[in-house]
Amino acid sequence: MDYEEFIKNLKEKQQTTQRNNLTSYQASNRPGTNNEMRKNTEKHQETKNKILKHLENHGPSLPVRMSKELGVDTLFISAFLSELASQRTVRISHQKVGSSPLYYLPGQEEQLMNYEEYIKGKEKEAYEIIKNKGVIKDQEQEPAIRVAIRNLKDYAHPITNKVGEKQELYWRFITIKEEEARERITKKQEPEREETKITEPEKIIEEKKEETITPEPRIEIKIIEKELVREEKKEQEKPIIKEEKKKELHKERKEPKTKELGIFDEEKKPEKEKIEITEIPEEVRKALGRRGAEITEVIEVKKKEATMIIKTSNGLGMIEYLGIYKDKKRISYEDLAIAIQISQSKKMPCLFISPGEMNKKAEEYCEQWKNILVIIKT
Repeated sequence: MDYEEFIKNLKEKQQTTQRNNLTSYQASNRPGTNNEMRKNTEKHQETKNKILKHLENHGPSLPVRMSKELGVDTLFISAFLSELASQRTVRISHQKVGSSPLYYLPGQEEQLMNYEEYIKGKEKEAYEIIKNKGVIKDQEQEPAIRVAIRNLKDYAHPITNKVGEKQELYWRFITIKEEEARERITKKQEPEREETKITEPEKIIEEKKEETITPEPRIEIKIIEKELVREEKKEQEKPIIKEEKKKELHKERKEPKTKELGIFDEEKKPEKEKIEITEIPEEVRKALGRRGAEITEVIEVKKKEATMIIKTSNGLGMIEYLGIYKDKKRISYEDLAIAIQISQSKKMPCLFISPGEMNKKAEEYCEQWKNILVIIKT
């Protein structure tokens, strides 16, 4: 190919690209397309405004309810709500009504209490405790309540209070402001001091007049005689006292030294041998390690069974579980019921470890007690 032909082809290509760009630009600037785009954006903004107005009037609401009242499909409502939530104009609750969360505006947090009837199980019990008390200390609650209250993220907010070198965890209800909660905590920690007023008695000074009595000579003679008699009695009593002391010393020498013979020494009871963590099966330790859990104490180890205390963190602090391991292929309802009963006697949540599969009844029981029962499969 000659140089001239190459230049000619290049110019033709440039011209065609320019024509294509021009046609696309003209198509985009047509009056019809601009109007349609403008109408769509206006319609979307109008729907968003309707959603915000609905939330402003009715408070926290579900997408289904908004769909019925606004006459917009539920899928579109959900899409608009997710867009508003990403812009932080609308907030989403952790609580779910059925399978859907609640949507509300900032400042409407307390109105979530209108849906308290949908809180079930241990969460409901924990909700009533913190609602009545306002501020509660985490360590003073039962293990099941401590686990349940961590799931009430819409209603219970954590507060840490430093006492010396320790950090104490408290929970405040949604209606209690943080400043008020801290005031309650400080009042609770201050010891009650009883103020006792001491009234000093008035000093009364009485002047006594000294009476001068002239003693008679006969009285002086009697007093001297009495003193002489007393001195004679003292001299007679001295040897008697010395003899009694000698007898006591003689008795002490004869008495055997019972303490030296070890009569009163208590028999030392043999201490229980501590069970080492290495006696727990390796697959159990690995399964716990993957979840950031740690065995702090081994209570009992039997054939294909073990009981231990396990410590793990949930983001707000350390929680102790009663770990129960059973090497079984099938986990029954009875296995879980016994484990829950043992953990409740220790006032601790239960962590059940096993390589087996749960039957249907065991799965239903696990769902019922999910607040205080955690299953780990090895």
